[in-house]
Amino acid sequence: MENLIKKIETGHPILVHFFTTWCGTCNLIRPMLHELGKKIDISLDIVEINLDNNPNIATHFQIKIMPTLVFFSEGKEIWRHLGVIGAEQIHEALENSPYPIKMNQQGLS
Repeated sequence: MENLIKKIETGHPILVHFFTTWCGTCNLIRPMLHELGKKIDISLDIVEINLDNNPNIATHFQIKIMPTLVFFSEGKEIWRHLGVIGAEQIHEALENSPYPIKMNQQGLS
């Protein structure tokens, strides 16, 4: 947990995917997030946290539903989504945040 908190505190943009191995919808989002990481113009760390192995993180970040995506920038939580979400919705949330993340020319497929 300390590594994640330190990473957030750097202020660098980070999108955290909180998941469990038994969560079917979590497994649907994972490939989409990997593709997202390839299609942004600036550096955005995408981190996956397996809550099966890190139950204290779920408590610390108040994660009650899986999957949960949380976008941090400047050391603050900017956006949170609970449950299934599409690539375009993630794109819109990142672009419309107070610390926008722009997609490159290819966009999302």
